[in-house]
Amino acid sequence: MSLHNPPRGGSPVGRLSQYGAVESGAILYLRLCLGAHGAIDRARSGLIEALGDTAGRRATEALTDLVTILADHGRRPMACHGLACQCVGADEACLAQMVGCAAEGAMEDATLMATLMVRADLAPALAGAAQAFGLWLSQMNRRVMVAHRADVHRGRLH
Repeated sequence: MSLHNPPRGGSPVGRLSQYGAVESGAILYLRLCLGAHGAIDRARSGLIEALGDTAGRRATEALTDLVTILADHGRRPMACHGLACQCVGADEACLAQMVGCAAEGAMEDATLMATLMVRADLAPALAGAAQAFGLWLSQMNRRVMVAHRADVHRGRLH
């Protein structure tokens, strides 16, 4: 593959700032997990810090399930941008939308999107893993919003 022929799944289709908390969280955790050996340990640390020990470990299990299904059964390797990159690639956008739909309970839509990434017989498992992780991301976002409101109420803006 040459510089002039990048993988289609990595083609930029948006920016992180255009996505909600659950979707952008899914993209960032995917990048983290697929980026380097031992990265799941970094993800676990962040999830435990945000959710507490028990919930953080369960969220890590959900993330591990999601990434494992993609890595072991993906139609092709996921194309991811760098962790600090503000662009969102096509593969990342598909994953983000699947996780967002699944977290909102739109499992038929999530399963349909999963068929773009894995065989049809594995799509329900991928959508289920996306739902589990998406719900943890939703919970993490709610905790952040509550903490932010408390800070604003106390007069602290940053």
